Amino acid sequence: MTFATFIDRLGGFILFPVFSVYVISQFGVGITEVGFLFSIFSLGHIIGGMIGGALADKYGRRIITLIGLIASGIGSIFMGLVNELYLFYLIAAILGTIGNFGGPARQAMVADLLPSETQPEGFGILRVAVNLSATIGPILSSIIAVFSFMLLFILDAVSSLITAVIVLIVIP
Repeated sequence: MTFATFIDRLGGFILFPVFSVYVISQFGVGITEVGFLFSIFSLGHIIGGMIGGALADKYGRRIITLIGLIASGIGSIFMGLVNELYLFYLIAAILGTIGNFGGPARQAMVADLLPSETQPEGFGILRVAVNLSATIGPILSSIIAVFSFMLLFILDAVSSLITAVIVLIVIP
C-alpha cells in the first residue's frame, strides 16, 4: 500500500506544481483565476474525503479506492484536453471530489491491516511515501513541463491507473 501511495501521489505532485503556469499560459488568465482553481480543487478534496470515508465504510475500502483512482486518471486526461476555463474548473471540482475518495480508505486500510501496536509506524511510513513523492514530483515536473504540459497530465493519469492495478492485485 505504501508503494501504491507513493506512485499515486507522485503523479499528483508532478502535475500540481505547474497548474498555475499551465492555467495562465493555456487560458490567458491571471493569478486570481488560478487561486479560484486551487480553491475549487481543495474544496473538492475536503468534500471528497468526507464522502469517500463514508462510502468506504459502507461499500468497502478497496472498491472506493479503485473508483477514486480510475476517476483521477480519466479526469487528468480530460483536464489536459479541455480548451475552456469553465470546463477546466468543472473537471477540477469533480476530480477534486471523486479523486480523493480513496484517501480515507487508504488510511483505514492501514488500521485494518496492521496490528494496533504497529499502526503508528504504518501511518508514519505512509506519510514518508507522500513526502518523498512531494519532493521528487516537482523536480520531475519542472523537467517535463519544458517539453509538454500534456505529458504531465498523462503521467498523472498513468500513475493513478498503475496504483489502481496495484490495489486490484494486492489488496484483498
